[in-house]
Amino acid sequence: MSFADLSSYDLCNAGQKLELERIAGLYDATDGSLDQSYFDKLAIISGGRDIDWISKPVRNSFSHTHSLSVSGRGSSLDYNITADYQSINGVMKDDGRNRYGMNLYLSYRVQDKLIVTLRADHTSLQTNNSKYGSFSDYISANPYDSPYDERGNLLKQLSYSKRNPLYEASLSSFSKTQTRTQNVSLDVRYNFKPNLYVTAQGTYSTSRGTSDVFVSPESNSFASAPLEQKGSYQLGNLGTDNWSGKIVGNWIHNFDKQGTMFTLNLGWEVKRNKTTSSYLTGSGFLSDDMDDLSYATTYSTSQLPYGGEDLSTSIGGFAAANFIWKNRYVVDGSYRLSGSSKFGADKRTAPFWSAGLGYNLHNESFIRDLGFVDLLRLRGSYGYTGSVKFDSYQAISTYFYSVNYLHYAGVGAIPMGMANPDLTWQTTKKFNVGLNSSLFGDRVNINFDYYRETTDDMLIDVSLPPSSGANSVKNNFGKQRSNGIEFSLWGKIIQTRDWSWNLSVNGLHSKTTILNISDALKRKNENNSQVNDEVAPRLQFREGESPTAIYAVRSAGIDPASGKEIFIKKDGSYTYEYDTADQVACGDTNPTLQGTFSSLVTWKNLSMNLNFSYRFGGDMYNSTRMAKVENVDPRQNVDIRAFTERWKKPGDRVPYLAISQNGGSTFNYTDRFIEKDNELWLSSITLQYNVPQNWITPLGLQRLYVSAGAEDLFRLTSAKYERGTNYPFSRSVNLSLSVTF
Repeated sequence: MSFADLSSYDLCNAGQKLELERIAGLYDATDGSLDQSYFDKLAIISGGRDIDWISKPVRNSFSHTHSLSVSGRGSSLDYNITADYQSINGVMKDDGRNRYGMNLYLSYRVQDKLIVTLRADHTSLQTNNSKYGSFSDYISANPYDSPYDERGNLLKQLSYSKRNPLYEASLSSFSKTQTRTQNVSLDVRYNFKPNLYVTAQGTYSTSRGTSDVFVSPESNSFASAPLEQKGSYQLGNLGTDNWSGKIVGNWIHNFDKQGTMFTLNLGWEVKRNKTTSSYLTGSGFLSDDMDDLSYATTYSTSQLPYGGEDLSTSIGGFAAANFIWKNRYVVDGSYRLSGSSKFGADKRTAPFWSAGLGYNLHNESFIRDLGFVDLLRLRGSYGYTGSVKFDSYQAISTYFYSVNYLHYAGVGAIPMGMANPDLTWQTTKKFNVGLNSSLFGDRVNINFDYYRETTDDMLIDVSLPPSSGANSVKNNFGKQRSNGIEFSLWGKIIQTRDWSWNLSVNGLHSKTTILNISDALKRKNENNSQVNDEVAPRLQFREGESPTAIYAVRSAGIDPASGKEIFIKKDGSYTYEYDTADQVACGDTNPTLQGTFSSLVTWKNLSMNLNFSYRFGGDMYNSTRMAKVENVDPRQNVDIRAFTERWKKPGDRVPYLAISQNGGSTFNYTDRFIEKDNELWLSSITLQYNVPQNWITPLGLQRLYVSAGAEDLFRLTSAKYERGTNYPFSRSVNLSLSVTF
């Protein structure tokens, strides 16, 4: 059960909103022509109208999940069949999805030599998106506007020509998707000897999806469109076909009974991934009731049919070895030669390797004699890895054919991307040292890790001259370094016959620094710094800085005398003029420490599990204060602070500038809106009761439990911001019943 949580919204009421409009000068006219509009709204408000718009599209929703599993073993055959069904409904009206699934597992043993295992699953997902549109439309609706006219009919438009979202929801428009996915995997293992065996695996997965988006011709989106362009129906098809094959040989040799052993793994694998897509848009619908693509009178002139394909293959061979001497010293290493079609013709393959050492101190007599150490292991590793996280065709020349370039010889094409035969793998060198421990009869576990990694040959854009026909080409020019500390602590605080209490905590501290970027990325930084029509500054990547740094102009606050903001230039001088060249790193969204901690308390058959999450030391750019409090469009409803905490007259010492009737279109990014991002929240709580065995055995049951849980029950934060703009934030209560027989 989910409930929309609207507590983070503190919007103006009808009277406050009208007064804010008056202060912004929306009714100022030398001839008094706007006075009547103001007094008409004032009369409506005096009559008691104050519409709670944000409650209109939300609901309390109920979702349910069911699964049935049957398993067994006999005559060398193991099997498991599971069927499941989910009906998930969102807190926006008419928002829901249904999921059907089936899983099959079969394992057949032919004597002791051959084992054949089959895994297969099928999933079908149907999604219906809410007809009520974006939740932001309801946040911005003015509270003195009624969605209905005097006769109870829905109005098409509200004040200031704003669309009525409830009218849009009443039309036959819809947005829905359907996806079907199948996966099949076959494993064959042959045991030559108990310590020597070979496993071969083949997998195939396929997915087919369709999306249907219909916008009624009676929508305000087509109010000024000609008849043949009213309404739209977009039909999309997406398909994926992936297969892979792998064969691995494993050999294990024990030298003695003191734990000296050697393990060797050799393998080879190949993969192929293909994705296709196609879309077409019909327009010219004559009626709201004609909501099928067949009723379109023409293709959309703004969006011709289009599609795409993404194909990539990879191959690799690998070897891994591990040696343990008397269960004390551990040495392991791995080597892999990988190849991918995504790279340039001269750089398709690359070698990667890693090596590690370990020391089991708990097997030394001087540690065993301490009496309270169960496990104490030191370990370290150094590795060289690669990644392929980019589109398939970055290394080859690609062209775009368009009917816009038709001529008597055929269809013309323009370059989309230029070839780079030297494009190679993005590589990371990582060093890690760590400690694992278990103490006092496994009552306390402590784990600690330190890592340091350097990423070379990062793929970034390199500018090309205009004569090439393309703006840039991908190249391996980027470099960055990261280091961090991870830890976890688990303890069994209480352990008696009826009571137990376990506590655990983990955390991560990390820092990343950009060491090198290309000239093209530097120019992109300059372009990003010039953007002023978004509610938060765009990311910039500068050498010597963090990739998550927040760039803004430093501010000395609001001048009480003039109501203007005082900016601090790079040289430390003060000015009233905002200049993007004065942007510096004023904060970093990366927290100093983040992690979770949990508590599990058990009393007899009843247990309660609490999970908390935390982060602190980072920063955030509070876009709620920027766009919903200070730089607001007075024609839309806003946070109440936009009315109560802004500059109105000389001498006011307030945190926000005077309101402007042209606000909300451009933004000045200053550190006034950068705040500490410290948060602690209860991410989940679960209460579970296991029905006593002597109660359920007469019923033929092996196990029966019921549980109840909730998510995100409370949150402590250093910054106030809205949660859920395009879709309302919600809280959920979960009930569960499990029966085993």
